[in-house]
Amino acid sequence: MTMKTITTRALVTVAALSTLLLAVPLTASAAPAPRLGVLGDDIWVMGNNAFCHGAIHVGIDTNPAKRGQATISLTSRGFTGNQPAWGRNPSCKINVAIGYWSGIQYREKIIPMDLGPRPQAPVRVNLRGVGEGINLMSFTTHPNLNKGVSYYVQIP
Repeated sequence: MTMKTITTRALVTVAALSTLLLAVPLTASAAPAPRLGVLGDDIWVMGNNAFCHGAIHVGIDTNPAKRGQATISLTSRGFTGNQPAWGRNPSCKINVAIGYWSGIQYREKIIPMDLGPRPQAPVRVNLRGVGEGINLMSFTTHPNLNKGVSYYVQIP
């Protein structure tokens, strides 16, 4: 690759990211945050009860009227496990870890969830003090580390 090709690709990438991340809504209602994701929008989870497994969808909403805050929604897509233990106790207890960096300090919030065989209503978590600007947010589970997701998010 020539230096001209590398420079051109870098400029196109910066222009695309700037357009994506700076597209802030003009209204003062909660809306999905502009974000650039890595590894999709679902956390694939393996739990401790009967090898329970499933997916949790991650959503991030921001409200321009509430500066430096984000609302996270964690939605179970439904879980399953190995029989007969799962049939006796269809419950997958996990802790979702939300990590966020604003460039100043790392913070983490742990959300306990009890997930069953059916999709569930979203669990909403309000994060205050996230900080304005571009933040790195990551989502995974404890104690079993699973395929998490990460985003660069524009917080108003």
